[in-house]
Amino acid sequence: MKKLYGVIPAAGRGVRAWPESLVTPKCMFTIHGIPLLQRNIELMRDQMGICEIVIITGYLGSVIEEYFGNGSRWGMQFHFIKNMNLDLGLAWSVFLSREWVDNYFCVILGDEYYQGSNHQQLATVDYRQKLATCAVKKGAQPAVIKENYSVQLSGSGAIYRLVEKPVHPGNDLLGCGTFVLSPAIFSFLEEAYRGKESSVDFISLLDILCQQGHPLEPFWLEGLYVNINDRNGLDRAALLDASCGAN
Repeated sequence: MKKLYGVIPAAGRGVRAWPESLVTPKCMFTIHGIPLLQRNIELMRDQMGICEIVIITGYLGSVIEEYFGNGSRWGMQFHFIKNMNLDLGLAWSVFLSREWVDNYFCVILGDEYYQGSNHQQLATVDYRQKLATCAVKKGAQPAVIKENYSVQLSGSGAIYRLVEKPVHPGNDLLGCGTFVLSPAIFSFLEEAYRGKESSVDFISLLDILCQQGHPLEPFWLEGLYVNINDRNGLDRAALLDASCGAN
């Protein structure tokens, strides 16, 4: 079986986290001295056995590249790709990784917090039969889902709708920023951007592909999860991390 690659989009400007993100990329915000991006790199390595990661940088990208280098410090191999078109969105960052990725790959957003998760199980599920496997948490509050994306399941348990920042979530299923994707996604991304000079919403594209019949499955994420959009999110993650340490 071919290896699973890692892809971490870390190119955004982090405007909701200004003024802190004016001088520090949001993915380099620290929780008890460890950058968020480092935490997710180590999660990929330790839980999923990933040894090669593509990191897409953009805003203040040199800060990231200087800190992580070629990955040898972590016993890994890093490839950096510069996103020169930040306004094209997350989907464009994922598309840029095609230069290094020729097999299934795990995407984890650079500015998310996970604690006590079960990502090791994600590395063992039958993701090769799906276009996308999306991490989903049960029991989320509507306000949290509205800041992320909602997930709706069919009677068989497969995903049949994904809605970015829904006004009315409709259930308690929170879509998280971990995905395992088939390399076939690159063709769909290329087609979505053809003739366009504006952003393609990644979740909305997955939703369209799902409705066209391409298989998407949920992965039931366990543990603590925070999508760090702003300073409040970082503070919440730090409190959760401290409480875990105390236990």
